Amino acid sequence: MRYSFDEVRQKKGIIVGTIDGEGNVSTTFREMLPLHQVREIQGSFADIMAKEGSEDYLQIVLTDSEPVIDAMPKLREKYPNALGVEQDMGYKDDDGERRIRLESMSDEDIFRAFVSHFREQELTEEEEKLSQEVWEEVYRKENAK
Repeated sequence: MRYSFDEVRQKKGIIVGTIDGEGNVSTTFREMLPLHQVREIQGSFADIMAKEGSEDYLQIVLTDSEPVIDAMPKLREKYPNALGVEQDMGYKDDDGERRIRLESMSDEDIFRAFVSHFREQELTEEEEKLSQEVWEEVYRKENAK
């Protein structure tokens, strides 16, 4: 049987061997399906919550672009055996390489470049406005010192 989410895509079962009267052996694989599977499901929080509930043991990967607050308790209402939840918001892996000249960039430009690099998309208008408010507050506190 499956013991971890690393084994989700593996078929588990038994091999049945048959020996005929002449000594020839044939084998057949028979998949064994437990009452509750170990599975991974992926999608937006709304799409996953719209599906029929399940008693399977689940690793849930949320693909929403915004964080889902308190996702696990909400998911467990529909999926009582949910064992893990990840939020894949589309950030890419980073090799650490940079080819920008930080000394010639403003703090705001550095932040925009960072977001653009990891999300592969620019800030939305709402994010731009919020970041500007945050920078103004940071500068206000720095200048007050």
